[in-house]
Amino acid sequence: MDKNYNSKDAGEALQQYMVDSMKTSTHHLANKTQDGWISKVTVMSIDRERTWRMVEMDKDNQLEEVVFKIQGILVKKDLPPVTEAPSKDNYAFLQQHIQIMGIGGETFKDTANSIMEAQLMFEQHFPDGAWEK
Repeated sequence: MDKNYNSKDAGEALQQYMVDSMKTSTHHLANKTQDGWISKVTVMSIDRERTWRMVEMDKDNQLEEVVFKIQGILVKKDLPPVTEAPSKDNYAFLQQHIQIMGIGGETFKDTANSIMEAQLMFEQHFPDGAWEK
């Protein structure tokens, strides 16, 4: 962002967009601060502890992967192209990153708190220090 970027208007627009999105999506992370969601999900491995998923029971009593939605203003990205299916031996080396911000919006802060809750839940399944690797 530069001096010409209108942060105030962008923050207000993002806040309104997030509020509107929360009305139509049960999987919006900002909704998760209100319904005790963390007690309804669990973390499990799907391939001998190489890949982990957060799952919940759906209405048919079947496990379903939890997929979240979050809105923010893109600040930074590192999304290298993936042109072929990676080898299972290289899973640990695959990395993609994005950085988003909410410009002080309350809904974005609620979302960040839900992300922290999810991270803490995942951390319980790994030895100390493994999360940083």
